[in-house]
Amino acid sequence: MATDEFYIDSRNGNDSSDGLSWANSLKTLGGLTAAQTADGDFGSAADMCTIHCVGIFTEKYSMPNGRYNSYEADDFAILDGQGSIDFGWYDTSPLAHRVTGFEFRNYTRNSVYIGHYGLAIDPANLTKMKDCIFDGVDPTNGMNNYNQPTTPGYNGVVYQSGYNACVHYDGCVFKNAAVGFQSGTNMSYTHPTKVWNCTSEGN
Repeated sequence: MATDEFYIDSRNGNDSSDGLSWANSLKTLGGLTAAQTADGDFGSAADMCTIHCVGIFTEKYSMPNGRYNSYEADDFAILDGQGSIDFGWYDTSPLAHRVTGFEFRNYTRNSVYIGHYGLAIDPANLTKMKDCIFDGVDPTNGMNNYNQPTTPGYNGVVYQSGYNACVHYDGCVFKNAAVGFQSGTNMSYTHPTKVWNCTSEGN
C-alpha cells in the first residue's frame, strides 16, 4: 500500500529520515525519490501521494517515473538553480502530478521542462500546476525537442515538448525570461495545454 504523505524541509530535514512527519522530514526532493522507491507502491491518479514541502531547494528534481504525486508548498517552497543548474523540474514521467504554490528561479535552461514525448495520451494523467511562479532563465540557452542547446528562440522559463506534454496552468506567473512559456512541436491536439488566470512579466 502506498504511503499517503511525505514531508520535506530543506532547513531542518534529513534524507536519512523516513519523511513521514515534519519531525522526521526529508531534506531534499532527491531524498523523496529514494524514499518513494523504497515505498514500492505507485498510487493512482485518483489517490495521489501528498508531498508537503517547505524551504529553498538548490537542486534539479527529476520526476520519478510511475509516481502519482501532489506537491504542496507549506508556507513557501522554492527551487533555486543559483545560476549554475540547468533544469529545476525535469518531468518525463507519463503519469499525473500536481504542483501548488511553488516558485522556480535561476535555472540556466528551463525552470520546468516537461517532455512526455511519444507516450500514450490519457486525460486522467494531465499535469496541473497552480499558483506557481516561474522566474528567470539564461537568455543564451534554450532547449529543443531533442534536449540539445539551441538558439534563444527556443527558450522558455517553462518548456514543453511531446505528444503527452499537456499541462494545465492556473494562477501562475511567468517572468524575467527571454521567453516566458514555450510549447514545442508534436503537442497533443486531443488534450491541449490550458492556461487560466496567468500573467507574464518582463519576458
